[in-house]
Amino acid sequence: MGVLDPPLDLKATKVTNSSITIEWTQELYGPLCPVLNYKISWQSSVEVDNVGSANADTAVTYTVDNLSACTLYNVEVRSNNTVGLSNQAITEAMTAFSNPGDLSNFKCALSTNGHNFDVSWMRPEKNNCIRGFNVSYMKDVLWTSEVEEIDLYTNKTNWTLENLTPWTEYTVCVIGDIGENIYGEYQCCNATTEEEPPGAPASLNKTSSGKRNIKLEWEKPLEENGILIGYQLTWGRKTRNFSDNDTSAIILKLEPKTTYNFTLQVTFQMALVWH
Repeated sequence: MGVLDPPLDLKATKVTNSSITIEWTQELYGPLCPVLNYKISWQSSVEVDNVGSANADTAVTYTVDNLSACTLYNVEVRSNNTVGLSNQAITEAMTAFSNPGDLSNFKCALSTNGHNFDVSWMRPEKNNCIRGFNVSYMKDVLWTSEVEEIDLYTNKTNWTLENLTPWTEYTVCVIGDIGENIYGEYQCCNATTEEEPPGAPASLNKTSSGKRNIKLEWEKPLEENGILIGYQLTWGRKTRNFSDNDTSAIILKLEPKTTYNFTLQVTFQMALVWH
């Protein structure tokens, strides 16, 4: 009497998104050589640590459960008698699709310098159906009417939005995609960048002058970073205010043959920037 022959006709007869049921036949050699039990083992073809084993009784069917969805498994069965284990019979089977579900460990935060928005997440446990992730974000610049929406696709589990605009609300949403127009649930987060003072006027130049007058012209700041309220021009002890649409001024009643230093100040909320 020796070990038994491997099980015959091993095949998967039913699969779900978390289980595989297998069946087989066994050639027996009479009551003096009975099957004591069967040794079942399985391993994922994509997840090295996704393995398992079990001892089954003499029934020629077994259900392997607690498996990952959309995953190909190699399943082996060995017959066991009083002498030992037979060689293995091998079959392959893939678990069924499963809804992507919620992403786990979803996190988002502004970077320390406030210039980047970092978002990260993890795949749902025991679900390999997800082909990738749809990431969408909305940029709402709070000091203008500018609203921008962008969608992108990634296979990674992290994403960084760089070079953020000051005083702007960002909303980022991520959803798992398994194809066939089947998606999980959106998970979203938002953050608002801080205000920053505007840049100085791009230029301030004297364009003409007379005996007692000077004409000045300037350009708006290249970086407004918020609502530009207006300008304040100072020379000596005198000050003159201008609206945000003004880009020139004629200064009258100046002293002949006198040097004047002009300073143009941008007013933005409570911030002041000199030029």
